[in-house]
Amino acid sequence: MAKKKDLHLCSFYMPHRNLNDINKLHDSVKQLPQAPKDEHIIIAGGFNCPNINWDTMSVNKGAADQEVQKAHLDFAVEHG
Repeated sequence: MAKKKDLHLCSFYMPHRNLNDINKLHDSVKQLPQAPKDEHIIIAGGFNCPNINWDTMSVNKGAADQEVQKAHLDFAVEHG
């Protein structure tokens, strides 16, 4: 029998770029059990950070709310 893994599905919506919302998301993910080999986490939703260049892993120069978009990028890198 194949080994089973837990799956956590998360929904996130940030209608306006807000650093507090990104920080709350980060805190919520930290509360999940810390066993990455035995679990999968899928986070989907509306992050509203259109100025992240995922190819270069950077926030475009001149972007609005750069601090918020950088925090979202850092979150994504940290949690894969």
